[in-house]
Amino acid sequence: MTLLVQPRLVNDPFSDAGLLLDFRFGNRAMLFDIGDLSPLSPREILRVSHVFVSHMHMDHFAGFDRLLRLFLYRNRTVHFFGPPGVTAAVQAKLNAYTWNLLDEQSHDFMIAACDWTPGGFHHCRLFRARSGFAREDTASTSAEGNVLLDDPDFRVEAAMLDHGVPCLAFAFQEKIRVNVQKPQLE
Repeated sequence: MTLLVQPRLVNDPFSDAGLLLDFRFGNRAMLFDIGDLSPLSPREILRVSHVFVSHMHMDHFAGFDRLLRLFLYRNRTVHFFGPPGVTAAVQAKLNAYTWNLLDEQSHDFMIAACDWTPGGFHHCRLFRARSGFAREDTASTSAEGNVLLDDPDFRVEAAMLDHGVPCLAFAFQEKIRVNVQKPQLE
């Protein structure tokens, strides 16, 4: 990887799963699995725009509540991608709380979640703070091959694995770009 992206394990290799990809020249980051997020600062978590969940074991999803807590009163959207069941898991977590203090005047924090299989996206759902995180089914966008996210600078692909449950393996690939190092050029 180039200096554009700074990868960092959230925990040690034998603890809860989590990989933070921090984009050096942008106000964004991505998380691959969200186990225990306590080693990350709120500033680091608030840069997250996309979360990729490999499977729904606790050590890969336990950090959801911390992420939710930090984003709740912000006008942001966090995109979740995972295997079949990730949207149901997001909904179950959100349904565990009482949202009577949220209304149309609340910040517009949204979670956009999609289940993915090699056949494409299924059960894409939007959960908005302004509606008390009521589930809104959205049109499932077609996935081109194994591509979950196609950004101008990179793309994220997935492959389905068997871990006793549906499990995704992810590949982050930067697209070709030119880096000019001005001091060396001069």
